[in-house]
Amino acid sequence: MSVALSNWGELQIELIQQRCDTPSLFLDFLAAGREGVQHWAVWPENYDEMLERALAAGHQIAQSGATPRGRAAFLVKPDATQTVIELSETGQARLDFAARIRDAARDWDGRNPILRQ
Repeated sequence: MSVALSNWGELQIELIQQRCDTPSLFLDFLAAGREGVQHWAVWPENYDEMLERALAAGHQIAQSGATPRGRAAFLVKPDATQTVIELSETGQARLDFAARIRDAARDWDGRNPILRQ
């Protein structure tokens, strides 16, 4: 899987290209004939509370996990055709990572379009 992250002002944009046939939400999206925004993310400070509220409202966890930047859950509502919601835990590691991406985009001069970090 290839992932490219950048910012447009304060909006972080993530481009994902899956390069294998491993089952995923990304392949499900394409197999359903959809295109465009596959998911959007929110980083609440009260992750556990927001996850419980989403589950109580009928959303289901389609995929979840944790990275050094914190926990995340991809939420779907089975009876809807809406975009997937990524609920990510806010913490200093995630905020620092996002700041590095934002700063790199803000200061980019058009050269070296790929910055590996």
